[in-house]
Amino acid sequence: MIEDKHIRIGHFDDFKGEDSILISADIEGLLELEDVFLKLANGLSSFAFSNLKLLDKTFRLKLSAFNDNKNVGLRQTSPDSYEWRATSEKWNEFREKLTALVS
Repeated sequence: MIEDKHIRIGHFDDFKGEDSILISADIEGLLELEDVFLKLANGLSSFAFSNLKLLDKTFRLKLSAFNDNKNVGLRQTSPDSYEWRATSEKWNEFREKLTALVS
């Protein structure tokens, strides 16, 4: 049985015409993600998503977030690793969207 509290991250080839990483979360997972994005917005230099407490291990993907001086976005760094680079302002935008979802 999959736990109720969860964050799931997966890579999907050709999702709606593009290779995509999708993140799925329940309300508790959204709150944890909101906290991570807030920390990145406030200057945290990097965060490995494998450190999420509610990460469902069957949906684990090597994804790291980095504070950058420009919005590079998401890129694959090896066959099974990805990095997501954005400015603190962009991380705050992501946090604001999560806050709206939680509300």
